[in-house]
Amino acid sequence: MFDRMCGDVPIPEPDPEHWQEQIKQLARDGYAAMVAHGDLARAALATIPSGPNAMRVSNAMLGIMLSGGLPPQVASWALDRIFLYIVADAYESSLYRARIGASEQDIAAYFDVFTEQLAAYYEALPADRYPHLRKHARDLVSGDGMQRFEFGLDMLIDGLARYVAR
Repeated sequence: MFDRMCGDVPIPEPDPEHWQEQIKQLARDGYAAMVAHGDLARAALATIPSGPNAMRVSNAMLGIMLSGGLPPQVASWALDRIFLYIVADAYESSLYRARIGASEQDIAAYFDVFTEQLAAYYEALPADRYPHLRKHARDLVSGDGMQRFEFGLDMLIDGLARYVAR
C-alpha cells in the first residue's frame, strides 16, 4: 500500500538551477500523499521502502540533488534524512488526527485551545528554573503544522547548499 501511495507523487525533471525548490516540492508532495492516506506513513518507519514507486521517488530526489552539485555521499545521506523528516512528520500528523477524530475545522479549533493551554502552562512555570520556556512560551506554540513543516524543510534543504561543489 505504501508503494502504491508513492505512485501518487509527481516527479519533476531535474533542473540544476532550482534543485532546492524541486526537493522542497517533492517533499511537500510526498508529505501530502502520506497525510491523505491516514497512518500509512508508519509503514515507512524502521524500514527502507523498496517498491518500484518508492524507488522512483528516491531516485528522483537523489538525481535532483546530484544535478544541483551535491556530492554523492552528501546527497545519499540527505535523501535518508529528508525522507525520515517527511515520514515522521506525516505519521505524527496521523496520530493527532486519529486521536481527535474530527474534521479539519475541528482539528484547527482543537489546536487553538491546546496551544493556548500549553502557552499558559509555560508562562506559569517558575521563572528561576525555566526562564527561557516561560519568556518564549508564545513563540514555542506559534504556527500551525504546515508552517512548522515548511520551516523544518527550509532548514534541511537550505543547509544542504553549503555542500554544493563550488
